[in-house]
Amino acid sequence: MKKIKDDGYTITENISKRWFKIIETISQEVIDLIRSREIYLQMQEIIISNNNINKSNRFYDWISKNYGDAAILALRRLVENNSRDKPHSLLVLINDIKENKQIASEKFPDLTENFIETDLKNIEQINRIIKDYADKNIAHKDKNPSKLIPTFNNIYTCINLVEIITKRYYLILTNIDYNLCPIVQDDWKNIFKYPWLE
Repeated sequence: MKKIKDDGYTITENISKRWFKIIETISQEVIDLIRSREIYLQMQEIIISNNNINKSNRFYDWISKNYGDAAILALRRLVENNSRDKPHSLLVLINDIKENKQIASEKFPDLTENFIETDLKNIEQINRIIKDYADKNIAHKDKNPSKLIPTFNNIYTCINLVEIITKRYYLILTNIDYNLCPIVQDDWKNIFKYPWLE
């Protein structure tokens, strides 16, 4: 007999609802991360293609620094392991699935142990790249800052991994093949068609 909780749902149903809520939140954060990367890369293309502005400039350095730090912090939130304060991370979700492997295997047969362990290793790889720098150089100004500074290629690799993992779990948990790379509808580049200084 299935155990029923006070809210009328079975334990399996409540856990499934929890996973669905987490993956929904994660997917929106990943979409924002991908959208920010696309805007940054398109801005780089604008600069490179125009000889009049393709010059060393402190403004470009400032944009790159802010984009890089924001992307690293967003990635850190998505892969950190703090279930109480940050419940909506991929690591928290996958560990929760691992702890409830019987329910996972019954309701979602694709969530095998090998499948889960592979993604935990992928998340560990992301943490190796960004965690130390995020914690010591961005979130806190540590007396001994990290000397392992992620490159933009490192950041893009981490974003790609997060996208793959998120899309995979979204498909399994919701049975929906969700596109995490939405087309930016508004013409954000329109502001560059006009002189900024008059």
